[in-house]
This record gives sequence, C-alpha cells and structure tokens, in this order.
Amino acid sequence: MAEQNPTTMVATGTIPPPAPAPATTATEEGMTAIYKVNGEEVKLTAKMVQEVLLNGDDALTRDEIIRFIAMCKFNHLNPFTREAYVIKFKNNRGGNASAQMVVSKDAYFKRAEDHPQYDGYQAGIIIEKSGEIREEEGCFIPTGWELVGGWAKVYRRDRSYPSVARVNLKDFDKCQSIWNSLKSTMISKIAKVHAMREAFPRDLGGLYVEDELLPSNNDQGARQPLPEAQVDDKQREMGSGKAASFFGKQTPSSEGDLFNQNQ
Repeated sequence: MAEQNPTTMVATGTIPPPAPAPATTATEEGMTAIYKVNGEEVKLTAKMVQEVLLNGDDALTRDEIIRFIAMCKFNHLNPFTREAYVIKFKNNRGGNASAQMVVSKDAYFKRAEDHPQYDGYQAGIIIEKSGEIREEEGCFIPTGWELVGGWAKVYRRDRSYPSVARVNLKDFDKCQSIWNSLKSTMISKIAKVHAMREAFPRDLGGLYVEDELLPSNNDQGARQPLPEAQVDDKQREMGSGKAASFFGKQTPSSEGDLFNQNQ
C-alpha cells in the first residue's frame, strides 16, 4: 500500500475549505521598483511600503501597494524623505476602508515651481462682513470681518488667463490642531494647491496633500479628498483639461513596466 502524505489526510474524509487570502502580499518577490529622484536612487519594495511608509492601523491590499509604488515612481517622488506617503485606517463601522495616497505640500509646490511654464501665483483669503464679501491678498483678517474662504491664482507663461480657485472654509476646516490657530494660512494654502492642480493637470492631477483630506464616515477611517475648488469658466476655456491619469505623465501598461524598468 502506497504511503499517504499525512498533510493531505482529513479525519472526516472531506477536503477542508481553502484558507482566506491574505490582505496583502507585501513580501511577494519581485515587487521592487528602482528609480531616481534628483540623481539619487530610490528603491521601493512592497514590504517597505507596508511596514515603513504606511500611516494608520490597517493593512494595504496588493493593488494599493502597486498604486502607491507607481505614484512615487512615475511622479519621481521620494517617500523616504516624506515627499509621499500612504494613509489607511480600519473602518470602525464595517465595510472596506480604502487607502489614500498623499503628497507633501513642499513636494507639491516644488513640482509646480519646476515647470518651465510656471510664472508665479497670488493667494489670499475671502472675508465677509454684513453681507459684503472681499478677497484679500495674504492672510490678515481685519477687525470685525469673518473668514469664510481662500482664493488663489496661478500663472503660466503660455496662457493668457490664470488658473483661479476659490474654496469655502467650512468644507475644509478640521476644527483641530493647526486649523484652530492658523485657519487663514491653511485655507489659503488649500486654495493654492487647487489652483496649481488646475494649472498643471498633467503634473499634479490626482495628487493630494493631507490637508485636503478629512475622515470619512467612520470614526477614524480612511480619508477621502474633498470636492474640488470652484474654477473660473474662463480658465476652463483655456483648455487646462483634467489630469491625464492618476500617475501623471506616464502610466505603467503592466506590472512589468512598473517593477522591471528603472527611471
């Protein structure tokens, strides 16, 4: 009688159901991307993303890891200097939480400023008093006026009109941390981020800074981007369009493109 493999024998004579698939394959061989940022080599692996670069208390899925590595590689971001990071919290009210890919404000603004067509910006706050609304440059709030929003204009050398964004304070105010002490500064920065994304959609489209994200309906769950700022119709007529893709100018046509090519 042939010897049976003890690992395949079951007392009931039935085959047990397969174990559930793991939430991530962070240790999977081959999930490594190597590219250069400012002349320095950056090596990203799935294990590094899961164990070092993740902010939060929930594990990333394989797809989320790939998306984050692709965002960093094809936008030439160095996550080890906090130019980009990923956030994911467990959904305390049930359901599946999703990860958010975040870019630092410094990296975001530098990317816009490095564009050959960048020609400066103006930014400030929107204030209200007795029904009168004014746009002030800078972040100073005159006595008796209420802060209600922020605005920004970003100029390009190849366009006749600037990209203009206006945002409501109530849509972004987290009422905590730095927002409690520097509301005017924070809402002005949000407006500037929106205007820059509209001015340079191929370079900044799909990239968000953390101040644009607020918790979703769960207690401390995955964060989600807030609605885009109002953009002038004239700006849209100038053909800025939408972002070409989540990853910027280049997208991987396959995982082989992502993990096998150095850039």
